[in-house]
Amino acid sequence: MDPRSLASALDDVLGRLQAARDAEDWESLPALDEEARALIQRATASSGDRPPPGVDADVRAALERLSEFYAATVPGLAERRSETAREIKGLRQGQRAVGAYQNTRRG
Repeated sequence: MDPRSLASALDDVLGRLQAARDAEDWESLPALDEEARALIQRATASSGDRPPPGVDADVRAALERLSEFYAATVPGLAERRSETAREIKGLRQGQRAVGAYQNTRRG
């Protein structure tokens, strides 16, 4: 993939990640994350987590934008996930309490 196409693909996946986050489309995020990681891997080749020195400036800028998105988004999503888990736990406890109440009313 030429650098211009790679930069465009990185920006495209970033836009779709942002749209999924904004729409709270949680089911699409894992596949988009995998796509982003594959593109990042392609861009960084075997240089670890940083683009090699010869990477095109457009690719480097696209990687920076993607990195900023992840840095800003992941902590919020982790908090949202914890919040949701607490809500589910509370709902389950409420359902058990209702069930126990109903069983005592019948008995």
